[in-house]
Amino acid sequence: MNRALLAAVAIAFAGCARAAAPPVRPPNVVIVLLDAVRADHLPFYGYPRDTAPFLTSLAARGVVFDRAFSASGWTSPATASLFTSLYPFQHGVIWNIRRMRESQFRFSRVPEDAETIAEAMKKAGYATFAVSDNVSASALGGFDAGFDRFQGGSDASASAVNRQVKEWRSELASGKPYFLYLHYMDAHEPYLPQQGFDGFLKDGLMPNPRRDFMAAYDSEIRLQDAKVQGLFEQFHWDTNTIVIVTSDHGEGFHDHGLVGHANSLYNELLRVPLLVFSSAAAFPAARIATPVGHVDVLPTLREIAGLPPDPRNVGWSLLPLLREGRWTRGERPLLAHLMEFDEKHQWKAVVLGKWKLIDRVPGRPELYDLEADFAERHDVSAQHPAEVAALREAYARTEATAPRFTDAARNAQLTPEAIEKLKALGYVQ
Repeated sequence: MNRALLAAVAIAFAGCARAAAPPVRPPNVVIVLLDAVRADHLPFYGYPRDTAPFLTSLAARGVVFDRAFSASGWTSPATASLFTSLYPFQHGVIWNIRRMRESQFRFSRVPEDAETIAEAMKKAGYATFAVSDNVSASALGGFDAGFDRFQGGSDASASAVNRQVKEWRSELASGKPYFLYLHYMDAHEPYLPQQGFDGFLKDGLMPNPRRDFMAAYDSEIRLQDAKVQGLFEQFHWDTNTIVIVTSDHGEGFHDHGLVGHANSLYNELLRVPLLVFSSAAAFPAARIATPVGHVDVLPTLREIAGLPPDPRNVGWSLLPLLREGRWTRGERPLLAHLMEFDEKHQWKAVVLGKWKLIDRVPGRPELYDLEADFAERHDVSAQHPAEVAALREAYARTEATAPRFTDAARNAQLTPEAIEKLKALGYVQ
């Protein structure tokens, strides 16, 4: 694509066309979030099983970020950071309900005075829709803010998510650009082998509980891939649409002696897939090694929609990376936080360049060289005390200076139905 044409497409995608020229309809924007899907269980991140043939084909035409990071290790804080471009200690959605009993619930809400993706896109003239199949990212926690239509919290199935989107077909086809958020839950525990994809369970090897455990998980990823493909084709997202595919967090399979999620900030949980597809080819197909985060998605969409930056956002717009594969702003720390039990039991993580610090309270710091050891097998904190100190200082500086939204800590009222859904997902003992 020549520079003149690229510039024209970029202007259209930024929503900046003025009355002097024929009006250009801004692109639809679709975020597909696959709950608990590890990046390294997808073929376009090197996984040998064909868990996502459709997304792999999309990745070949899009921009894949090899080092994208969540801001936490479970759904509510991670998704709140995706929605607000704020870290968990800012938006306050931190309480880990997995470790709490019914009488001790502290279920935080997204703060009302933090502008979410949906509110920003609505301000830019978009119709806003969401189907979230996870109660941890539902209206209960304030995740419905800014959406014209929000259906969530049912833990039904990918089929139910798609069915709801199809019921909105006439509204989506009204001619107004739309922002659509889809939160699929099928690959979340408990893992259930999916009919039609059970070939993953018959690989000719001797029975192995761990391998079969992951095979069921893989089969659910494969099911979601087919469901995303179905909506992509039916709603013609290959025309005038930007599709962003990610997950809220990964999943542990004994990588560091842990299974599931909400229990660490190692890369099996913190690293997430991030794929950006532009039907207009405004973004040349590429793989980007620069570390990025969920907090960068909202600033990116603000720029695409023609909105000014929000100084409260901690993320950076990814448009320079999407258009040119680089940016000139230098390195910045990416932070993550997990409240494991209470204020006395927390995890903090910082990614800066090739280094990653995990600082657990109580516990001692762990430092990893992600270029040499992305799987975090070899703690080198003893050999690099200066890097440990620098990353600790980067976290503390950001925590001390970033704006906070104090109204997020109020407790949500949980209905008996919500409690039962949380139990089914393993979040309540």
